[in-house]
Amino acid sequence: MTAKSNPVKNSRISFSQKKLDEELQKTYTLQMKWIQEESNIQLNHIIDQFTQKSAERIENLSINLLPYFKEQLNSDNAQIRELAARGLEEIKKNSPHLV
Repeated sequence: MTAKSNPVKNSRISFSQKKLDEELQKTYTLQMKWIQEESNIQLNHIIDQFTQKSAERIENLSINLLPYFKEQLNSDNAQIRELAARGLEEIKKNSPHLV
């Protein structure tokens, strides 16, 4: 008898194929989970870097604008004084250690 006509051998082949398929599915699932975890780690790192860079830029901008806002509080123009006061309030709120 050949393998094609022998039901016992066919069932072994079928069983082996089923087991192989299960193992492949497990491996695929583990790989996808690992890829997702690595992607999340990398994405969180990028977000952290972006947040840190944004905070540094805001801090630098606040440092540069602080003297200007203080100077403009003495302006003859009421609208400029109001804008300067609002700018100082924002700096106080976001970077209180600078004021």
